[in-house]
Amino acid sequence: YIVSPGRGCFKRVPARLVPAGNGDTMQALQPNDDRLAEKHAAAFLLMAALSLAAGSVIYLLILWVAVPDQAARMAGPTALVLVSAFALVCHRRRRVRLGLLTLGIGLWLEITLMATITGGIKAPAIYLYPLIILMAGWLIGRRMAMAFAFMSVLACVALTLAESASLI
Repeated sequence: YIVSPGRGCFKRVPARLVPAGNGDTMQALQPNDDRLAEKHAAAFLLMAALSLAAGSVIYLLILWVAVPDQAARMAGPTALVLVSAFALVCHRRRRVRLGLLTLGIGLWLEITLMATITGGIKAPAIYLYPLIILMAGWLIGRRMAMAFAFMSVLACVALTLAESASLI
C-alpha cells in the first residue's frame, strides 16, 4: 500500500492503483519487487535444502561403505539431513524466512563442529563462514548477517584460544 492524498486527508491505496509518472513510480514497483524477492528466496531455499540433503545422503553412503566402523563420522551429515528436512517442511508450509534461518544456523553449527574436529582455525571449513554471512545478508536481512558475522568471529577466537591451549 502507498499513502496517497485524498479528500483532505491521507488514505492507503493499493500500489497497483497509483498512476505511474507522478513521482510514485518507484513506490508502485516496491510491492512487486518484494514478491519477486520472496519467490527467489523460496526457490533458493528449495534448491539449497535439496542439494544439501542429497549431498549429505551420498556422503553418508560413502562413509557407510568405506569406513563402517567409524559411526561417529556420520553424525554431521545426519544432522545436515535433519536440518534440510526441516527446511523443506518450512518451504512446503510457506515459512521461507524460518526455513532460511534454520538452514543458516544448521550450516553454521556444522561448519563450527567440523572446524573443531578437523584442525581448529586452520581447518578448510572456516572458509565457509563468509558464505553463510553473505547468504544471511542477502536472503534474511542485515541484522542476521551481522549476527552470523559476530558468531563467526567468536567461533574463530574460541578456536584460536583452544588451539593455543592445546585443547584441540
